[in-house]
Amino acid sequence: DNKVKSFVFASSSSVYGDADIFVCDPTTSGTADVCDTGDWTQSFEDSAAFTGVMMMAVFNNKLYAGMIGSTTGADIYVCTEGADNVCGTGEWSKIYDGSVDGVIDMVVYQGKLYAGLGTSAGEGDIIVCNPAGSGSDATICDDASEWTTAYDSSDYYWAHGLDVYNGRLYASMYGTMGQGEVLMCTQGADNTCASSEWSVSFLSADYEAAYDLQVAQGKLFVALGAGGGDGDVYVCDPTLSGSATDCGSSDWNVYVDGAQEQFYALGELNGKLYAGQGVNAGLGVCADISGDD
Repeated sequence: DNKVKSFVFASSSSVYGDADIFVCDPTTSGTADVCDTGDWTQSFEDSAAFTGVMMMAVFNNKLYAGMIGSTTGADIYVCTEGADNVCGTGEWSKIYDGSVDGVIDMVVYQGKLYAGLGTSAGEGDIIVCNPAGSGSDATICDDASEWTTAYDSSDYYWAHGLDVYNGRLYASMYGTMGQGEVLMCTQGADNTCASSEWSVSFLSADYEAAYDLQVAQGKLFVALGAGGGDGDVYVCDPTLSGSATDCGSSDWNVYVDGAQEQFYALGELNGKLYAGQGVNAGLGVCADISGDD
């Protein structure tokens, strides 16, 4: 999802000042359709403010980057590239200046850009940008006033994952024990999610964190975890009860009962569902969990 035109972007992080972005032009050297070692150049250079670039998203053909570990808060940058169609180090501008620690995920929904935030209790909010607001370009989030609160958390630590399934926006949440939940937005006529339009889709007393969401095989999957043995994956089949398209609380079932602390990330490729799990040294693995379903 981080591809812009024919280029691939990746981020790095460690300590303050290391949140850089690199871009690959696969035609530079080696195999023309594979990113080889010599194909990477720096696109964004951090000025000692951040520890990581947690998420990048393409919205209306522009690349956005969400930062974490800022000395001033969770920030979002947008690249307005030049004639070469490559984001250079001088072509990024800050378009959201946050007050919490990080931007953890971003997704495009109903012509708007949503971002999940967080750091501590009550700060797991979701914000939304309507680019047709007060900025100079109706297709780009280029003004701070175009961002509003889509979900105002009272207890969650993080809005950790965002995904769209059957026309609904879902958010996976992180908090204390029992707050590893999935929320669903049923937006009104304005097609913009507001705080009052979210309901709990998945809940369990067993998890602190719902880390990631992934649509695959026509279903919605959530990666869960936090404590020992909590690393599980659940799947929603909305045809089981209630609405045939929305994920209600009775539509979720265990898909993988893991033995480690967490399944942190999910991904889909060529009809296969992959999951990354672990916490302690030697436990970090990526596995095909597609099964026979």
